[in-house]
Amino acid sequence: MVIVLLVFTLDQVFGILPINPAAAAVTQFSFASAGDYGFSSAAKTVMSSMGSSGASFALGVGDLLYTQPTSTVNEKTWCNQFKTSIPNVELIVGNHETWETNSTDGGGSINKFVLDCPFTLGAETGTYGFRYYFDYPSINPLARFIMVDPAIWNGTTSSSSLSYASGTANYNWVANAVDNARSNAIPWVIVVMHKICIGTGSQGCEVPMSFLTMLMNKRVDLILQGHDHTYQRSKQLTCATDGTYVSSCVANPGSSLTKGAGTVYVIDGTGGEGGGKTVSKPNTGYFAAYCCSTGTPLGYSLFTITSSSLLSTFVNTGGQTYKDSFTITGSSPPPNPSFTVSASPASVSFASGHSATSKITVNSVNGFAGTVSLSASVLPSSGLTALLNPSSFNVPKGGSASSTLTVSSSTWGNYVVNVTAVSGSLIGFTTVNVKVSDFSISANPSSLSFAVKSSASSTITVTSLNGFSGAVSLSATSSPSGISLSFGNGSVSVPTNSSASSILKVKSDKTGTYTVSVAGNAGGGLTHKVVLTVTVTTSQPAPDFSISANPSSVSFNSGNSGSTSVTLTGSSGFTGTLTISTAVNPVSGLSASCTPSSITLSSSTPSASSVCTLVSSLAATYTVTISASNGTLTRSTTVTAHVSDFSISISPSSVSGAVGSSTSATVTLSSIEQFTGTVALTVTPSSNSVSATVSPSSLTMQVEGPQHRHYPSVPILPEPTRFK
Repeated sequence: MVIVLLVFTLDQVFGILPINPAAAAVTQFSFASAGDYGFSSAAKTVMSSMGSSGASFALGVGDLLYTQPTSTVNEKTWCNQFKTSIPNVELIVGNHETWETNSTDGGGSINKFVLDCPFTLGAETGTYGFRYYFDYPSINPLARFIMVDPAIWNGTTSSSSLSYASGTANYNWVANAVDNARSNAIPWVIVVMHKICIGTGSQGCEVPMSFLTMLMNKRVDLILQGHDHTYQRSKQLTCATDGTYVSSCVANPGSSLTKGAGTVYVIDGTGGEGGGKTVSKPNTGYFAAYCCSTGTPLGYSLFTITSSSLLSTFVNTGGQTYKDSFTITGSSPPPNPSFTVSASPASVSFASGHSATSKITVNSVNGFAGTVSLSASVLPSSGLTALLNPSSFNVPKGGSASSTLTVSSSTWGNYVVNVTAVSGSLIGFTTVNVKVSDFSISANPSSLSFAVKSSASSTITVTSLNGFSGAVSLSATSSPSGISLSFGNGSVSVPTNSSASSILKVKSDKTGTYTVSVAGNAGGGLTHKVVLTVTVTTSQPAPDFSISANPSSVSFNSGNSGSTSVTLTGSSGFTGTLTISTAVNPVSGLSASCTPSSITLSSSTPSASSVCTLVSSLAATYTVTISASNGTLTRSTTVTAHVSDFSISISPSSVSGAVGSSTSATVTLSSIEQFTGTVALTVTPSSNSVSATVSPSSLTMQVEGPQHRHYPSVPILPEPTRFK
């Protein structure tokens, strides 16, 4: 699903209002943050207080509702209530917005929350509500907010829990987002997530320590979390170990902290639901302030940021009375020596049984010099081998050094190679996407029977797998010997993601049972075989024929068409005219026709094809049964047709405004049956006194793969248009 913003401008009779000049650069701003809200009076009090706090925006740090949505308490009413107090509410998913909890204990759907509380602060990078970051303000930013979803379910079971452990794509994405903020001299880096690991409340460790260690190694300034319905603020930490207090990890235990000395965790799950309490445990030593062992404070954390200071104050709005505040001050230190890692090319393709290479280059940044060690991991973990040569080297100050990554595989598929570069506490990452192609070979029919001194034929089909294309030579041998084998074409040219066929003709003067092995050879050792059983009898078996369709699955967009090639192959001397017919299930919505609609097979033409065209303007999945009959014999095959489309809606459907003002409406495009493609948008006012623009004017809709999210209706939100 994608969303676009329409902007309408009402002109005055005497002209258009002038555009305001650019506002002065922002040197200070405030924001409010809490998780675990619900929709009680306590939660509404928190929202109202945030609205009067002077905050530019509020963060909803997961677990937004705790009951099953109803007509009066749901995602939309929650967002409307919050936005009545503070218009800018930015969200990150919690467990109560996914199948982990909302199907049992209650909660809303993150898919609906991101529609009703869309991103409002300019441009974001990533997928809003799940894994994204934004800079604030958008021009000359003072802070980068990296919003992530570790340990959140991506499906309906715990096995779908999203991993941010070292070496995963999520881990690398966050590490690169932090490094990018530092390289762009953004003063403050703040990471926001719902679940926790280090805490002194009832919740245990769910976020990988390797992920949090990376954030502390990179001296992320602040980590904001929820999940535990308490308030907890850590000491300034350079490291931590869950379940063991390590005093040497504490850079500063107080409330007046120095920028760059370490990381502060603020666990604030006081947004309104309540019910939590702190407990004494080994992790308690990492915390400077927390509340409470009895009773729950209700409220939120209010942060005020300048280029050289960060002030945090816990704002108590109810429940247990509690206060806390801390400051982090200091100018951003000179950029630390570091390095970047890149791959060229970043994507490689090769045929199964072969290999490819990519050049991995480490570049010195800010005067870095030292030894860098490289390692590679592959997802999925089996099927591809990745080797680095050399696996370590010295990078000169201001220079670079390279290694060759060699990938090889005999299993077709798509792989991701994560390359990690390490030098002391510095870590860098890059990825190489690998596409391994192959082909398959099949025989139809795979069993032949004919009388001695006669013949029979089988259609040998070579099918592209994962983008394979090229020439494949065909050869055949029999065991025992004694039969004649010949191809209509000894080599076939296979198009990308399609297939090509050749007719194998078998003759014999000897009775017996034979095994025929047909080999397809694409060169370079890439060979596949198919086996046929041939029975030569003293008498002629009944004439027969077979039918096959290629491809057996066809996909196209509504209003367009698709096609499949149907091949009829005679056996045991079959001759005659076959009439081709089609039947569609469901019976309405798709039409199918084959050209030619009849085929005559003979001894000189034992096999022939017809092209069946499928046309539909109604999105659905159809089963097309294609049959061939001569009045006595009928043979059938099936083809699956996937017809996709999209829907468009606008909210609100009616807008109004004063002369000279602007207003907007949101257009939503929704994929039906996995529609993909670029949709052009136009808007036509019914009156010349109204001007209207649509931004962006075209959108590319894509079906998400498994490395992304389970939620199919997550919108892609464009940057809001600046109004006149």
